Amino acid sequence: MNRIKKINQYFDQPYADWNILDFLEESKGEPFQILTDSYLRYLKHIIQSEQGSKKEKAQLLINKYKKVIFSCFFVRSTKPVLGHQAIYVFV
Repeated sequence: MNRIKKINQYFDQPYADWNILDFLEESKGEPFQILTDSYLRYLKHIIQSEQGSKKEKAQLLINKYKKVIFSCFFVRSTKPVLGHQAIYVFV
């Protein structure tokens, strides 16, 4: 299944179930940076195109992601994170 189809399928599930860790777990084998970029782009798309609770959930997830990014240190890692080989991971 191609990446776009997987992303659409993931976000078709109830929005209460969305979270980046599950998204990464379901997409094992894909490059970590591409997955996180795709996840954030899709959330931004939802914010621009949806109304109500779905839009609010997408905004909440982006805000959480930004908070984690700005409050974490990046460290070089050679160990896989959730099955993905990452250059940088959060600690």
